[in-house]
Amino acid sequence: MQEKKIVIISPVRDEEEFISYTIKSVLNQTIRPVEWIIVDDGSRDSTFDIVQKQAEQHNWIRIIKKPNRGERAVGPGVVETFYYGHRNITTKDYDFICKMDGDIEFWS
Repeated sequence: MQEKKIVIISPVRDEEEFISYTIKSVLNQTIRPVEWIIVDDGSRDSTFDIVQKQAEQHNWIRIIKKPNRGERAVGPGVVETFYYGHRNITTKDYDFICKMDGDIEFWS
């Protein structure tokens, strides 16, 4: 059976408490994404730095900063940030796109 190619887009803002667990969960999967775009939507904590360190070690992880709107906007802000990430997909060959929050942890 052919492996499906997945792109993940994660809109994040101030996720320093959880983002390391999310990254570790994805790293531990048997099928890794071909591209994982983590979009920092104006974090004031160390979220960007945490992700940047992982992106330096894994070429399929990218962190990009979206211009800060100045406030958290639950709902529409997440959708806007997802589409910002979607416009920045560089991979041309994929089967699925997944939107994943920055505070998700998978258990086995």
